[in-house]
Amino acid sequence: MTPAGLGPALHQFTVALVGNPNAGKTSVFNGLTGAKQKVGNYPGVTVEAAEGTFHAEGITVRLIDVPGLYSLNPVSADEAVASGLVNTDSDEPHALIYAVDASNLERNLFLFTQVAETDRPMVVALTMTDLVAKQNRHVDVDKLAGMLGCPVVPVVSHKGVGLSELKDAVAHVLEDGEPPSIDLGFPAVVLRAAEGLVERFSRGGVELTPREARCVILEEHCSTYDRFIDTPELRQAIDDARVEVLGAHGHGRTIDAQARYAWAARVTRTCTVEDGPHRPSRTEAIDRVLTHRVWGLFVFVGVMYLVFQSIYTLAKPMMNLIQAGVGLVSDKVG
Repeated sequence: MTPAGLGPALHQFTVALVGNPNAGKTSVFNGLTGAKQKVGNYPGVTVEAAEGTFHAEGITVRLIDVPGLYSLNPVSADEAVASGLVNTDSDEPHALIYAVDASNLERNLFLFTQVAETDRPMVVALTMTDLVAKQNRHVDVDKLAGMLGCPVVPVVSHKGVGLSELKDAVAHVLEDGEPPSIDLGFPAVVLRAAEGLVERFSRGGVELTPREARCVILEEHCSTYDRFIDTPELRQAIDDARVEVLGAHGHGRTIDAQARYAWAARVTRTCTVEDGPHRPSRTEAIDRVLTHRVWGLFVFVGVMYLVFQSIYTLAKPMMNLIQAGVGLVSDKVG
């Protein structure tokens, strides 16, 4: 059983478990690995990634629980290490499990669009499906799998639901899975400039994929750009493409984010099915009050009042007691 393009058959593969914070990754990880887990600390930063193993269809899978991310464009050293575990030129990980919170589908799919472009086979673990059912909704798994371009397995990890199916799906994509291919609907001017850049590079004897071309046009700090920064002709070609798309002062990252969020919204609308009148969750009911334009302001003022009271009034007896104790000890020592 050999992943596509990995050469000789292997007995152990590395799979990374990726997702947003609070998407249910830890529950999936614990459900798949059981007690066979350890924590690895990456040198230089305070980033820890749990590791464990599980077996599926005769192979051993080394599973790495990547710390939660919102984007593969890191803004801190910790996030850089976490995103580097996924967005790397190394053969490992051989595949990815992407945890998606079914109750926050649109928010979770932004990172998916970036992870899908790392050119690794993927399986989506759809978590929190039991919470969605309580709101009289469900996610059409077949439609979602079709739009994401990879297998989707609903799981309720703490009940053990879907874990064996998830293991089988991972074994399958390790054998002959292909990376997801999704159409994010970028503006025509971006696609046209990317095609032109690919053609211009090709004439110079350099291979550039459309995804890499789009990256160097829209991302100011795209890692692909570093390959060409010392080649004046290629750097000029990239700068010309950026001016064509963005003008003199445009921001490519805004275009990139807008396309990804619009795609995530389309997928969510298409794949979320209402089974009856929407039944708000407890969190939604609380948020309706706390984020209300009028009542939310009263709640905020009340909380701030309690904080100040706790500091200056409720804490005063304790402060007096401490002061008296210090004075007593000071007198005895004196």
